[in-house]
Amino acid sequence: MSIRALAAVLSLLVAVSVSAQEQDKQRTQEINNQELEKLQGQWALDAASDRKMLFTVKGSEYTFELDGRKEKIAFTIDATSEPKAIDRIGTLSGIKRRGIYTLNDDTLTICSTIRAGARPTEFKAKEDEFTLVVWKRVAKRDK
Repeated sequence: MSIRALAAVLSLLVAVSVSAQEQDKQRTQEINNQELEKLQGQWALDAASDRKMLFTVKGSEYTFELDGRKEKIAFTIDATSEPKAIDRIGTLSGIKRRGIYTLNDDTLTICSTIRAGARPTEFKAKEDEFTLVVWKRVAKRDK
């Protein structure tokens, strides 16, 4: 095989590989966008508590309300990972909290770091390390 033919074959292989990677990236983005759509709306803490905790998801941000105080939090998700991943950065704290989540109908369960640190691998609270919170949808999202 000539060098020219070998170069052509290598170029073709690289193009196919890049194309496959782009397709994977696009598919991941589609899955994440579909999942993000499911998260839209208002959520309330599912617990017997005197404190009313709500958050409202709009796009890839949510507004968290606690005792009359509000904070906007930007987040990203990876719905293709197992378990699904969520990363959040508070506008006031600036701390990146890594987490995992499940979404079952109108119930959202999030386990995340209390401070910056390694992402949890299971849905289990751990003192001074991970929180586990269950949220219930309070308003249906717009169709």
